[in-house]
This record gives sequence, structure tokens and C-alpha cells, in this order.
Amino acid sequence: MHGSRCRFCVAPLSSSFVDLGMSPLCQTHIEPSQLHEMEPFYPLHAYVCEQCFLVQLQEFVSPDQIFSEYAYFSSYSSSWVEHARRYAEMAIERLRLGPRSKVMEIASNDGYLLQNYLRRGIPVLGVEPASNIAEVAREERGIPTLSEFFSYALATGLRKQGRQADVIHAHNDYAEIALELGLAGIALILLFGVWWFMTVRAVWIGGEGGPFTRAASIASGAILVHSIVDFPLRTAAISACFAMCLALLADRRVPPQQETTDLRPARHLVIG
Repeated sequence: MHGSRCRFCVAPLSSSFVDLGMSPLCQTHIEPSQLHEMEPFYPLHAYVCEQCFLVQLQEFVSPDQIFSEYAYFSSYSSSWVEHARRYAEMAIERLRLGPRSKVMEIASNDGYLLQNYLRRGIPVLGVEPASNIAEVAREERGIPTLSEFFSYALATGLRKQGRQADVIHAHNDYAEIALELGLAGIALILLFGVWWFMTVRAVWIGGEGGPFTRAASIASGAILVHSIVDFPLRTAAISACFAMCLALLADRRVPPQQETTDLRPARHLVIG
């Protein structure tokens, strides 16, 4: 990637990870009437940073182009909606929330979570950049929703308006484990983090394992970073991939070198 730099550590990018050619934007669905129109395609070529090992794409489109009209609605998954209901009920009881409280969710989608607070008479506010999804939250569920990206400017404006929240949902796997399991969950997260760090250190510095083990450390690290801002492990395929990566890290023995046998016929030189 000539002239490009890592989006995390700003080191120069030059190592190709995988090139899948050209692709349209994800979550874009065209109408039958658009079949004869041009659809923009962008390079789906991932690079890996040689300094921090972050696998990344070059940014060709702005977040506004991707998220202003989005096709994914959280309420499509009945199991996820039920999980959100139980999650909200637990938070209401544990934090003793009531009509004088206020709950906000960043990336609130179609109101799948905030509707559970609203039913209990607790004021809510959603922040959802996708205008089509925010409209569904407002019109169908009565959830006050701002069609904006959450930013410092927006947070400052809400504070000046006196709209601070007692609870802010910005979901990730770690926060949910900690909230649902309490101190036991926090302890499990810390213990796992120590084990993962020591294992990856043994792989990269101690020379344990092979190339598949190193690949597993990069893949599992990417999933753990993603978990800071989302719930990747709720997806069965990602969970299975994560479990496989951890299995490779746990059994990081270097595969034995197989002896090769020379099967070529022997040649004899007779002198005399």
C-alpha cells in the first residue's frame, strides 16, 4: 500500500495479508430497478502492519457513506431481543433505576434495548447514525433517537442541555461479562487476559509453536480488540474461530520435523 500508514501505530504499510479483489460496500442491497445502474466497487485488499500486527483495509469511504443508511436491524434476532430484555431488567434492579433516572445508548439501532427501559417508565435517549433505523426507533417504538454519530461535540451539547445520563450503554463483551457476573466476571477477564498475554509472549518471544500458532495469536487478538466496542463473540462463526485460535495457543508445541528418506536409486561407479 504505497504511501499508506497503519491506522493504529502510524507505521508504514507494505505487507499484503489477503487480496480479495474488488467488492461493493457491505450491507448494501440494490433494488431491481437499479440492476442496470453502476454500483461502486472498492479494493478489498487487507494489509498487516509489521509493527503492531493490525490487519486493516485502507479507508476509501467515510463512515457517513457506510452508516447513514444501514440494512441491519437488531430486532431481527429474537434471541438477541430476549437477551436485551433480561439485560435491561437486571440493570434496572441492580442500579435501582426509576422515573427520575435517564438511560442512553450509543449505536442504539432500532431501540431493541431502550424499549425495555421505556416500558418501565424510565426516560431514554438513543444515538444512532443510520437515519432509516433511527426513524424506525422513533416511529414504531417511541424511542427518542438522534440521527448522529456520537462525538465529543454531541456529548458537550447534551451536557449543556442538561441531558446527562445515569446509565450509558456502549456495548462490548467485557462490560457485559463484568455487569452480569460482578467481581467473579472481572476476575475471569483479568485471569484470561494474563494467560493470553503470557501465551502470546511465549509464542513471539520464546519461539514456542509454529506459524499457525502465531496466526492464531493475531486472529484472537483482533477479536479481543473488536470486543471492546461490540459483541463479536455472539456470532457463532466468530466464537468457533476464537475457540479454535485459543486451542492452538494452548497446545503450542512445535511440530516435530519428519525425517526424509532419499528414495533415489543408488549409483555405483566401478573403476577397473
